[in-house]
Amino acid sequence: MRHSAARAARWIPLVVLVSVGSLAPSCRPTPRPSAAPVAPPGHEPAPRSSPEAPLAADAPGLPLEPPADAEHLPSGVAMRMLARGDAEGPTPRRSDRLELRFWVWDEEDALVGATGADRSETLAAFWLPPGWLLAMEQMHEGDRAQIWVPAALAYPGHAEGPRGALRIDVELLAILRSEGEPEPTQGPQLRPPPNALFTATGLSFLVLREGSGTRHPGPQTTVTVHYEGWTSDGKSFDSSRARGRPASFRLDRVIAGWQEGVQLMVEGETTRFWIPAELAYGNKPGRPQGMLIFDVELISIDD
Repeated sequence: MRHSAARAARWIPLVVLVSVGSLAPSCRPTPRPSAAPVAPPGHEPAPRSSPEAPLAADAPGLPLEPPADAEHLPSGVAMRMLARGDAEGPTPRRSDRLELRFWVWDEEDALVGATGADRSETLAAFWLPPGWLLAMEQMHEGDRAQIWVPAALAYPGHAEGPRGALRIDVELLAILRSEGEPEPTQGPQLRPPPNALFTATGLSFLVLREGSGTRHPGPQTTVTVHYEGWTSDGKSFDSSRARGRPASFRLDRVIAGWQEGVQLMVEGETTRFWIPAELAYGNKPGRPQGMLIFDVELISIDD
C-alpha cells in the first residue's frame, strides 16, 4: 500500500458482513487514530462471517479482471454497466442513503457480502469503501454494474475488512434524499467525511485523485502545486487557479499542516486537507483563523 509507513495508524471506515445479506459499518472515524475500530452509535461491532449457501448459490458470475469493455476511472476503479436505469435522474451524493442489491467478492474469490437476488439493503453512501462509492457516484437509479475496486481503495491496513481488491455486482434501486435537501455547492466539505484519514497531529486528509508518481517530497523539498484554501465557514481566501498559474515553494517555508500533508503525496495526486488551527496560523492577526481546508494538486517535485 502506498504511504504504508506514514498511514499505518490512520483511518478508513469498514463495511463488513453483519448477518446474512447485510453489509453495515463496523466503525467510523474518531478525532484521533485509535488502536481498534469502534461501532457507530447504536450499533454493535460487526462480526466477520460468510454468506450462507443460498446467497452464494444465486450469486452472478463476475470475471476476476475487468473485461475489455469496462470503463476505467482515474482513481483506478473499473466498472461495466449491465443495465441502464433513469439516465435523467440524479446520481448519488455522499450524504444520500442508497437502496442496493449486491454481491461482493474479495481478492481470493470468496463471497464476503451479499443481499441475495430477492432482497435489498439501504446503506449510507459514506459508509461504503472509497472505491465502491466512487463507482456509485457514476450510477443512476435502476442501473446495475460490475465494479473492480483496487486494494488501496477498499480496506487497506484493516484486519477486520475483506482482503485486498474487491469485485462487486451492484444494482442501485433507489437514492433516498431528505426532502428539500440543497444541492452541494462548489466549495469543500467543511468537516472531514467518514472516509477521511487522520494523522497523529490531527491533520485530516482525503485523496481526491490518485497520482502516477512513486516518490514523496521531503521536509525541505521544493514543490510545484495548484491549490485553493477555504476557512471553516467555506470562504475561499487563496487560490493559485484563480491567479492562473501554479505556485512553487519549499516545504519548510509553509505552515506545518502543509509541510506534513504534502509529504504524503506523490506527483499527479490531488488531496483535500483539513488543517487544525494549531497546524495553520493559530490566532495570528491578519491571517486566516481556525481550521483551514485546502485542495492541493502536486504537479511536480522539483528537487
